[in-house]
This record gives sequence, C-alpha cells and structure tokens, in this order.
Amino acid sequence: MKSWAIVIGINDYPPRAGQTGLKGAVADAVDFADWALHPDGGAVDPSRLYFWTHPAPTGKPQSIVNFLARDPANGWWDIDDDGMAADFGRAPKEKNVVETALRTAAQAAADRFADPTDTEPRRCYVFFAGHGVQSNVTGSTMDTQTCFVLGDFRPQAQTVMGLIPCEDFKRALLNNGFDEVFMFLDCCRISLTKLNMPAPVIGSANSRQLPSPTWGVGAAAQKDKAAFETVGPPVRGAFSQTLMRGLRTVRDPATQALSLESLRLYVRDNLPAACAPNEQKASFSGNPNEPLPTLVAGPEIPTPLILADVIIDFGTLPVGTLVQLADDKGAAIGAPLKAGPEGARVTVAVERFYSLDVAATQSSTAFKHPGPGPTYVSL
Repeated sequence: MKSWAIVIGINDYPPRAGQTGLKGAVADAVDFADWALHPDGGAVDPSRLYFWTHPAPTGKPQSIVNFLARDPANGWWDIDDDGMAADFGRAPKEKNVVETALRTAAQAAADRFADPTDTEPRRCYVFFAGHGVQSNVTGSTMDTQTCFVLGDFRPQAQTVMGLIPCEDFKRALLNNGFDEVFMFLDCCRISLTKLNMPAPVIGSANSRQLPSPTWGVGAAAQKDKAAFETVGPPVRGAFSQTLMRGLRTVRDPATQALSLESLRLYVRDNLPAACAPNEQKASFSGNPNEPLPTLVAGPEIPTPLILADVIIDFGTLPVGTLVQLADDKGAAIGAPLKAGPEGARVTVAVERFYSLDVAATQSSTAFKHPGPGPTYVSL
C-alpha cells in the first residue's frame, strides 16, 4: 500500500478569524505525524507527508526533526504557487489545503495509470486539530458537515471563507485518485449560526463518491457538541491524546491488526478520563461498516521520546558555580553546568521531573518539564 498524509494543527488564529487560542493542537499534529511516518503506523514516506502547524512545533520527536530538515521541494500548493514550503509563521489557508489535497490525489492516480503493474492501493490519512464548526455547504441540500477552521476564516464576511467541509473533502480525495481515506478531526462540531452562512463547497455540492470506497472518520465530538483539551500540562486535545494511544497500542493479539472498530471502542472507554471534568463523546463511522476497515497491521509502537529545552537562570549564584542537572532518581545528566549571567539551555525529555543540584550550597531545585515548549527554571 502507498500512503500519504495531510496533517494540520493550529493553536493561534489571526484576529480577523475571531477564534480563541488553543494550546494542544500543534502538539497533537506532531504526534499524529510521528505515527504516520512510523513503518508500523501509517507507513507514510516523508516525501508524501504534508505537515503544517501554527506556530511552529517546539518539542519534537526525532522523526519530525528529520522531516523538517528535508528539502521542502515537495511542499504545499496554492493556486498561483507551486511547491511552496509550509509557512509556520501563519495558519494555512483554505486554498493551501484544498489545492494540495486535490493535486496530490490526482498525482497518486496518474502514477498508477502510468504503470499498469502498479496495483497497490492508494491511502490518504487526514488529521486536523484546531477549531471547527458544523454547517451546510453552498448550494447543497445535504445534511450539515463538520467544517475545519483555517487561517483565512472570516465569520463577519458576506461569503464565508476559510472552512474545509470535511465530508466534501473526503469525497473529493476519493473521487480524485485515492482508494482509501482515513480522517481524524479534533475540533468542535457546534453549528455555525452567524448569519446562517454556508461553507464553501469543494467540487460539486451533491457529488457522490465512488462505489464501495474504503474510508473511516473519527471525530472528537458528537454532532453539535464541543471538543475539549486536557486540563493538566502538557495540554493536548483530549480526543487526540486518547486516539494516539489507541493507534500505537491497540492490536488484535492473533493478527497484530488494528481495526477502526477496535480503535472506536478504545477511544469510547478512555476519552472520559482525558477530558474530565468535561463530558465528550467521540464519533466514528466508516465504509464498509460491517466490519469496519482495518487501519494497520503491525506490532505496537513505542511512545516517541519528545525533547524540549530547559532554560536556566542562575540568579545570584557566583559565576563559575557548578550546577548538576539530575533526573528524578538523582542520576546526573551530562556534565555539570557553570553558573554565569548568560544562563544555560539544555535539551531533555519532556513529561518528567528533574532537579538542579548545587553542591557548594547543598541546595536542590526540583521541577517538572511538561513540554512541548521550553521550561524556565530560576535558581
């Protein structure tokens, strides 16, 4: 199977989009992209991963560090800009996402057409983390859709823009060249009531997808309900955090496979603890629906080691005083640091406890490094 992935996480929207800031969407996108690149996960070749967050990710696993260091020639698309790199200084816009998705699907189909011996199925993973609404689309008599909010969303405009109607998006990917689409949406699904304006359509408003396609959709919330972030640090989307644990660890003991149904049950049983004290129930659907399709067939995947900086202010310690960074068991990490006015920066794994020990004064400062961004410690 040949697989592609389109992964977006937006914490910060421009003021004109009228959206409050989020804390966990970027980290959620990083986590999904890491899974997508893993050979026992999505098995997506780096040249087929389209990854865009705003702001740029901070704490990252090595797979994402390596990916971001690549030549971005296979980057995103726009109507007037071919092969542009993701601009982490802003949130992606509707045309960036739609153009990239449709051109990628068409290229996947063209590659197979050019080689009659190539019979591998084409699969696309889609992961959106950010804000979302529930709305119908222009000219459509169909039911309302979950619409993902992008950086060019303008709720006060006469024509609503900057929304991706996700049912349309899935249908367009299938109609333009992909055989299978698996989409995960960590966003709210509350109805867009402002002026009752519809979302822009992708393709024909009432177009039908190909006969018997394979697809699966996991949404963070039920229709017309909100999705929440976790309460304690490191803040994540409650759905994404639960989803990723399921994608990495849930396997049939006999076949080492993960079906969409097994993933649904895992998220159903574990999401309440992640989003407490809020109530949130995810929604899963797929085709075929009996049984729901298989996502992966491979062993469990270890949780990636996420690294982020600890930035140290030595305060009033005399210049040259030795300070030892230690883990939660008291074991030294690296060589001692020398106090100085410029401070120090070290990179260590997140979601752990550490201490800074000063032998000269027999003092110790313990701290938690939650990630995914830097932790600031003053002595």
